[in-house]
Amino acid sequence: WKGKRERAAIIERTSRGKWAKAKSGKWVGTGFAPFGYRTEGKQESARLAICEAEARVVRQIFADYTRGDDTHGPLSLRAIAIELEARSEPTPNHRRNAAGHWIPATLRGILTNEIYAGRTYYGKTRVVRTSGGKKRRVKQPPESQIPLDVPELAIVDRPTFEAALARAERNKELSPRNRQHE
Repeated sequence: WKGKRERAAIIERTSRGKWAKAKSGKWVGTGFAPFGYRTEGKQESARLAICEAEARVVRQIFADYTRGDDTHGPLSLRAIAIELEARSEPTPNHRRNAAGHWIPATLRGILTNEIYAGRTYYGKTRVVRTSGGKKRRVKQPPESQIPLDVPELAIVDRPTFEAALARAERNKELSPRNRQHE
């Protein structure tokens, strides 16, 4: 019983410390760095930095999706994945079950992640226990998240990010599996 209380107290203190760090405008390292970035330093001094080799790939993904090439115009997520595979570009493979190749879902995740335009959030998800005792991540409402402006971490400019986000939303609306009526 004593061990459970001490564990709960440690979790509570850790959580409060992370919230305080986020409130002060500092990046809180929770998990792996997004593709295009690397973590430098340890614990309190840990910070995110741009990994230029991966950032070059991210810039190309945004350019292909928003502008495309001279002959075809903006490329689809699948076409970008095929291009990246043809060029043997490294994939975001930090997860245990990561795909060893580029897939459209990974590209959509990159194109809709606001950190690439210099803003991130702390508290996007929270771990809760289900009725069966398992843990599950639950998305939190935007008003409970802490926005962190990190312009030094911007890989693409805001207009490019907004254009990619608008195209992704439009594609989502027009998707055949998303249509209820013709």
